[in-house]
Amino acid sequence: MSSSVALPDQSVLLRGTVEQVFNLLAALDGAVILYRDTTSAAAEFHIPVGRFRFITKERVTFDPEAHRIEFDQLQPPFHGVAGAHEVFQLEPVDGGSTRLMVSAVLHSQGGVLGWLLTRWLVGYFWWKVERRHLDRLRERCEVLFASSSEGRTAGERGLPT
Repeated sequence: MSSSVALPDQSVLLRGTVEQVFNLLAALDGAVILYRDTTSAAAEFHIPVGRFRFITKERVTFDPEAHRIEFDQLQPPFHGVAGAHEVFQLEPVDGGSTRLMVSAVLHSQGGVLGWLLTRWLVGYFWWKVERRHLDRLRERCEVLFASSSEGRTAGERGLPT
């Protein structure tokens, strides 16, 4: 039996239109693509965490109409974790930018000990890895889509980062 552990949501303001950012994310750069069609993919992601490198296999679902990409783990990389579900939701922001909001739910296994490991250890590192990914994505969008927005930072627009 598994229990769910919802991680705190994260968001980032990205330069580029929703369509540009969606296409960048949907390219799954850096992943090993095992299967792909127009609405979904199966991919293997190699995730560095400190000195370690974990591999996760995931089903990725693309919904360009809703500006949404969902990731469902097929093979979790961590002991005590039965799976995970992440949602990347994009929304347009004035000035040609995009807000990316990420929510994640981890599913633990192994009773109370598995839940504790998932909540306090795996969840902590998962959140940090996701934050690093969002920061790198922001930097990449700054370079790729420099001419597609007004060139002001989120703080100058009065938006939180």
